[in-house]
Amino acid sequence: MTIVENNICFPVNFPIKMRGKIYTTVSIRKDRINKYGTSSIYIMIRVNQKSKKLFTGVSVSLKSFDSSKGRVKGKSQTAKDFNLIIEKLLSDINKIEVEYRLSGSYLDLDTLIKELTNPTPKFDFIKFWEMQMEVQKKILKNSTYNQQMSSLRKLKKWKKVIPFSIINDTFIPEIEVWCKKKLGNENTTVSTLIKNIKKYLHLANKQGIKTPLTYDDIKVTRYQGKRTFLLKEDIQLLYDYWDSKFIKISHKLVLSKFLFSCFTSLRISDIQKITQENIVDNTLFYSSTKTEKLNRIKIPKKAFQFINTETKHLFNDEYTPQTINELLKEICIILDIKKNVTFHVARHSFATNYIIRGGNVVNLQKLMDHSDIKETMIYVHIIDSVMDEEIDIMDDLLN
Repeated sequence: MTIVENNICFPVNFPIKMRGKIYTTVSIRKDRINKYGTSSIYIMIRVNQKSKKLFTGVSVSLKSFDSSKGRVKGKSQTAKDFNLIIEKLLSDINKIEVEYRLSGSYLDLDTLIKELTNPTPKFDFIKFWEMQMEVQKKILKNSTYNQQMSSLRKLKKWKKVIPFSIINDTFIPEIEVWCKKKLGNENTTVSTLIKNIKKYLHLANKQGIKTPLTYDDIKVTRYQGKRTFLLKEDIQLLYDYWDSKFIKISHKLVLSKFLFSCFTSLRISDIQKITQENIVDNTLFYSSTKTEKLNRIKIPKKAFQFINTETKHLFNDEYTPQTINELLKEICIILDIKKNVTFHVARHSFATNYIIRGGNVVNLQKLMDHSDIKETMIYVHIIDSVMDEEIDIMDDLLN
């Protein structure tokens, strides 16, 4: 058997204190009129026989207030705006009441007032995620932390407040549609966002926060991202520009790192931290930022020209990854390279050119610091598809 309150069904044995109704009355202070002849409008809130005045910040003359309706009289824009403020506060009170009932949590007057002035993580998924990031910052790698912060910022663009009660069956599909149509995100980008939502929903559910849709209900589809890579002629074009007298200093500094990665496969996070001390007898020893494994790679002779072996730091700049990618786009526009080149393309370029030149895929796995050979095999499939396309040129042998 159930009872119904505010269109919500509750078991008949549901605790009265958690089912306790919030009563609100909109009134105006008749005992205190300011020098401008106006008085403050407030909402009297009563919960479990306790009451408190919540001032709306709206002041009008006594004759402009309709006591029976609890609203400002008139059809002027000012009256409409004042009434919107009142109705927004009443709506917020109702939302908080519903949230606490659905989660089975006790709501007293003091808690209600706190929620109105500063929503807590128990009510709002965004607030919860923000709070968790303070903890995660201490345990996550910088790259992972930044990625999850990026997902959080994107979610906040969608909705600034996400009550846990609206995380239902339509929640994920709505986000996916918004990301693809509004932001133009690819499947891989959307998948990363959903994966991070699932993680923080998992943390919330583990802490006893109830949601219509739990983390177990969310299935994250893994997509294989497009692998952009540069072939010999593209890399030669970049090198000729790097070696020219007309190159901008910022472009030269960025290309030094990029071309070094094309020869060694190093990630930007690793290139940013290696020094002269990492090089022993023409071999680079470094601990991977991503996998934390100790790696060894012999530096090809032609790669030495891109590093500064005279000082401790091998590269003479402190550009952020974002700045590096922006400068790479500038360079590609100048050289008419019609590919979406980011720094990570250097790793893809290393792998594809290594395979094209007869490199062994098992050795490539070690050089690329891949934990799974399947990840390395992707480059073999890429080369196979390129060769399948290019074999069509043989049709030109006969008219």
